[in-house]
Amino acid sequence: MLDARLDHVLSDGNSISLGELAGWVHRASTDAADRVRTASLQIGENFVMEGTLSWHKLPVSYVDELALGGYERLTVLDIEVPLAVAIEQSKCRWWEGRHSGLLTHGMQIGGRFISESALAQLYSGSCTASACATNARNLYIGANDAGIESEIFIVSRTATGAEYKARLTPDGDVQSWQGAPLGAVCINCGAVLKDPPAPTGRRAADAKQFPRASPPAGTRRLRP
Repeated sequence: MLDARLDHVLSDGNSISLGELAGWVHRASTDAADRVRTASLQIGENFVMEGTLSWHKLPVSYVDELALGGYERLTVLDIEVPLAVAIEQSKCRWWEGRHSGLLTHGMQIGGRFISESALAQLYSGSCTASACATNARNLYIGANDAGIESEIFIVSRTATGAEYKARLTPDGDVQSWQGAPLGAVCINCGAVLKDPPAPTGRRAADAKQFPRASPPAGTRRLRP
């Protein structure tokens, strides 16, 4: 495969780069990341894990792993954009990386290519939130329910380029973050719900996560 890539030339006159073959080794790279995470859990090491969180069973699996390992805290970072923005950003990263000329271990890797269809699988529609957003919220909720003190930081970017941020604390308070406008994407409708607060998809079943007691100064709550 590495040799065959040289026989295929794109519109810029260059052959397929190594980074553009990333999809072919995705399973192997995921397996390697899983082994590193397992080793970290076994020794109780603090670690940062980056991924799409696209599979709906991952939140339960991760919570079980953290609980079994005796972990006490979890921070989730969820960055959300509409499907059209995700596609455009992916294309830009790929094409810019393809022409960056940067070397990794003495080799030019190029940009990573992700197809539009692969990204579309993460959304149920062009105007909806991604499945990753739902899974991130479920991870946050499940971890707190399991006694793991968890918070989630949400960055929501719109098609027009506006950016909103929100922090959900372990007890359900909704706070502004880094001075950005307060807002978070709704996992039900896909709209960015702004100040004044509105629901982000956690309904009556999740009411215990958003108690009605008066929040501390500077905090807000999501209202059904």
